[in-house]
Amino acid sequence: MNSTTTVQASPSSATVGQEVVLTATVTCPGFPPQGGLGVTFFDGANLLDTVPVNASGQASLTTTFTTQGAHEITAAYNGNGNCGASNATTTVQVTSQPDPPTPPTPPTPCMCGGGSGLVNIHNSGNNGGWVFG
Repeated sequence: MNSTTTVQASPSSATVGQEVVLTATVTCPGFPPQGGLGVTFFDGANLLDTVPVNASGQASLTTTFTTQGAHEITAAYNGNGNCGASNATTTVQVTSQPDPPTPPTPPTPCMCGGGSGLVNIHNSGNNGGWVFG
């Protein structure tokens, strides 16, 4: 029997170093796609890993990318005794990590007339008046 494979990336747009989950779904009419050699994931021509297919016909791989740009991901189902091989591709767009935000500028300290910042208050003795100084 012929199989059919689809592949999705979540998220499909990521930053360098961010985890991306690649999920391949394999269908094979009348037969489960389990067993065999599983699904092999590629980033362009670079082998990422081979993952077994579960009872639901899915194989997932979590990966990160170290370079910016469009990464063409291929999920290749390798087949088993009842299901033939198939593959599918998707693209993950990878951008650089954003620059961290600039910390706010601290406020300028108050230069309020110098001195210790203390105000002396005393009774001058002149008719009960108070002198500030």
